[in-house]
Amino acid sequence: MARMVPDDMTHPSVSGLRKCQALAESFSGPAEIVWGDKDPILGRLLKRVSELLPHANVTQTRAGHFLQEEVPEEIAAAILKVVAQMNG
Repeated sequence: MARMVPDDMTHPSVSGLRKCQALAESFSGPAEIVWGDKDPILGRLLKRVSELLPHANVTQTRAGHFLQEEVPEEIAAAILKVVAQMNG
């Protein structure tokens, strides 16, 4: 898994990450960011992700990297919140 995380701009995953960034920056639909404060891989990137989706609500949790296993109720609540926003 560590090989998937880019360590410089020549890493093979960088082009895919740039496509994800462009999509996030152009997205205007409802969004919820659920973040694990104890995530050893992505934990410190919340500010950057929030900048990519400035209209998104942010739910910070005490989880690590595997939120769906560690805080499933909070994930489910976030999904339901976005669905409710979509349904108006």
